[in-house]
Amino acid sequence: MAPPRRTSVSSKSWAWLGLLAAGSIWSCHCFANLWEDLFSSPDQWVDHRAGKKTRQFPDFKRKTDGKALWIDNEKTPAWVEEKLNVEGNLWTSISSKDDLWQDLIDSPHDWEDFRTKK
Repeated sequence: MAPPRRTSVSSKSWAWLGLLAAGSIWSCHCFANLWEDLFSSPDQWVDHRAGKKTRQFPDFKRKTDGKALWIDNEKTPAWVEEKLNVEGNLWTSISSKDDLWQDLIDSPHDWEDFRTKK
């Protein structure tokens, strides 16, 4: 009887598996750092919560590199939702697009006009 045939796993496959395993640990730490960055540098982030059409679209996106954050992600630290709901916090949820327009009218200096850059 012949011994069972072994399938070879290429070094690329092992490298990929290593990246996946390391990535899961890295991403938890990375997500916490991104959330901290959201609160420490809010001008570098865009809040997409009011205009989200699907759950796949991120709640926040960093302007410089496009890094994205979702509030309901399993890797989101527990302290985030509480910090988002603190009264007076910049990231307190905006309920509708109408509120965004009203904010633009009330506080135009808080907004950047990108129309000339199109």
